[in-house]
Amino acid sequence: MGLSQQGQANKPCQHQEDQQHSTQRRDAQGSSGGRSTAYFTTTSTNQTRYAFRNEELVNHSIEEQQMLDRRQQADLRERQKALLIKANCGDWESIFVRIGSSRIELERFPCQLSVIEKSGLIEAQLTYLSSGKVARSAFRDIPDSMQIQAAGHWSLGPQFLTQEFWTTEFCLCGPHERRRAVVRQRRDWLESLVVIVEWRAGYACPPLLPGREGSLCLEESRGDATSTFSVMGEGLPLGLGLTISHAPEEQSTTWRWDSASITRRYGSDRQLIQGSVMASPF
Repeated sequence: MGLSQQGQANKPCQHQEDQQHSTQRRDAQGSSGGRSTAYFTTTSTNQTRYAFRNEELVNHSIEEQQMLDRRQQADLRERQKALLIKANCGDWESIFVRIGSSRIELERFPCQLSVIEKSGLIEAQLTYLSSGKVARSAFRDIPDSMQIQAAGHWSLGPQFLTQEFWTTEFCLCGPHERRRAVVRQRRDWLESLVVIVEWRAGYACPPLLPGREGSLCLEESRGDATSTFSVMGEGLPLGLGLTISHAPEEQSTTWRWDSASITRRYGSDRQLIQGSVMASPF
């Protein structure tokens, strides 16, 4: 072996040095990469915590809003109940007149109604004077299906129109008189109407109903998707009427007494439109 070969044997191999440097760079890069991974892991964890915290805040805000809405709804119902009591409590004399699908009066009968409020409980007692039969009802909380206006006017009926026929009761209140109607109908047809004329005990019977039984009838007029019925007595209008509207997007029924009216509406989904009662003041 010559000197040149020995020198080459003793001299470090350039390939080995390159491998060494490459290994050191990989180690350094691995160390740096580890710190980067730790950084991103910590950042991701913090972001997750922030996301959870934000979600908690959003949920808490929704719960607070729901509680506020429930309190406001409860307050509204209490105010409505006070209006209902003020306008409707007391002793009432009344005449019921039932009109059938033939649009003529079928029968009439006198009644007495007592409505009282005691410790938040509203109680009603109806006495049929011809038979002595008594019907009673009571409630403490306003039913969800009952809609009440500022003048004490109200309507009561189904929340969903699940049957072909349904029944609704309307009441318009004056200082010493009321005009109620019990309406049985389907979408575009009036099956029957009970007109109830009431006045407070101690006041004279209003000169509204003709004395002759069987003299009331309905005069009907039809329009586009509407039917209007006027209550007539011996050929004269009595200031009472009913309108049924059956447009595709809305079903509504309106009870009228002179300039006052009250309307109950249902949407295309056949559900009661909350707060839909419209009433004009006396």
